[in-house]
Amino acid sequence: MPDLVADSFPPAPIVIIGGGFSGALLAARLLEAPGRRHVVVVEDGGPPGRGLAYSGRGRLHLVNANAGRMSADSDDPAHFTRWLEHFVRKGGWPEAPAAPADDLFAPRSVYGLYVQDLLAEAVTRNTHRGSRFEWVPARAVDVIEGREGFAVHLLDGATLEASAVVLATGIFSKSRPAGRSRSRRVIDPWNLEMENIGGPEASVAIIGSGLTMVDAVVSLEAAGHRGPIEVISRHGLRPHVRRLPREWPDFLADVPDGVSLARLARAVRAECLKAVEAGEDWQAPLDMVRPHIGRLWHASDDRQRRAFVRHVRPFWESHHHRAPPVAAALVDRLVAEGRLRQSRGTVVEIDSSHRLPQVRFRPAGSHDLQGRSYDAVIVSSGIDYDWRLVQQPLPQNLLRKGMVRPGPLGLGIDAGPDYRVVGRDGTTSERLFALGPPLRGLWWESTAVVDIARQARELAIWLAESRLSDQNAGGVDRQAFDIRVAGHPSSN
Repeated sequence: MPDLVADSFPPAPIVIIGGGFSGALLAARLLEAPGRRHVVVVEDGGPPGRGLAYSGRGRLHLVNANAGRMSADSDDPAHFTRWLEHFVRKGGWPEAPAAPADDLFAPRSVYGLYVQDLLAEAVTRNTHRGSRFEWVPARAVDVIEGREGFAVHLLDGATLEASAVVLATGIFSKSRPAGRSRSRRVIDPWNLEMENIGGPEASVAIIGSGLTMVDAVVSLEAAGHRGPIEVISRHGLRPHVRRLPREWPDFLADVPDGVSLARLARAVRAECLKAVEAGEDWQAPLDMVRPHIGRLWHASDDRQRRAFVRHVRPFWESHHHRAPPVAAALVDRLVAEGRLRQSRGTVVEIDSSHRLPQVRFRPAGSHDLQGRSYDAVIVSSGIDYDWRLVQQPLPQNLLRKGMVRPGPLGLGIDAGPDYRVVGRDGTTSERLFALGPPLRGLWWESTAVVDIARQARELAIWLAESRLSDQNAGGVDRQAFDIRVAGHPSSN
């Protein structure tokens, strides 16, 4: 591709940076919108559709919601259920439980196939419109703005022209706590190999107690680990099991915008107690919060949001982001057997300069540091929603130039209700957009399938109506995931 030589560009494609669930779904929705357009997805982690969440190839790790809650089509709640029924019937998941498809917790790898199928079908169906889809297997490191569009700079030195850019970067894994050196015994939860752990009887520490911890425990069990596990986290909470209670009345429908989040939390707790007293599952009323949390969070001020994050967030995460039943049962069993224990504390350092890594942490309620050695340490401490802490070129460059600014409370980046990004000077961009996890600060919940599906539909409609894409795009190759941008080094 030619390098940037001027500050204006001819009509160019819509470039989506990120090919996980957010980017792939937006690409599909753009292709299906009326009109002709050229859509390019930049993703170096493999064909669009999987991303970090659904990139696994095995069947161990399950999505944390049943199929009835996982439709990628915001207008068709049963879309994934029908796809999964067909997939199981054709033998794609032979070990699937004998249960209604709507109630199944599918493997994440299977859900990744679903998203890829959805995009591939959108590409094929829209060939006759003259739309064009391309996947560039590279990493975007910077975006340069001109009069008529952007130049997207890639890690290998190539440049893509764009009429509009969408930041669909997904999640950034939180950086490891400070350590004196790197060790193969300090590992990520998705790269568990017995030789790195130290054998079946090895002592293992897991930093963090959320859903990623649950995945790590599942991986350890499948690998044959039988040793002790210590989970260290600040609040000592772990995800509750996801159950399937019957539907509860919408008790928040009449709650006005602007109500304090503290008052809202009290109302939700009271409704959950009411359910328990009536012999119902407390998860039923809690599930009714989902349709309202974005509206109520967006209408709150930073003081209310800050209080919510400080006092309610840990309980919200453990009660709302629940674990699939099979995985939760495994964790409960290991606790009952005494193999898994939890410790409350703040990890300060992982010192891997010795033969065995040592975790130094400050126990809850204490000012003193403790140090414990383990055969292996698994870092599953979550996600960096604050782009200022993400040690990657793209967010650093965009923040440095002021093209983006931190969102409320430093969560993600700021944007308007039409997904247009707001820069450091408060100016709303005409051609730079964001969706999904980068908008965490605006909507609080901006990572689940239901949230991203709605955002992708709305943003695709806006982009299609704005006519920011190349209306004279050529035809599309039916082998959607084999397409490369002409002239890109990785095409050769």
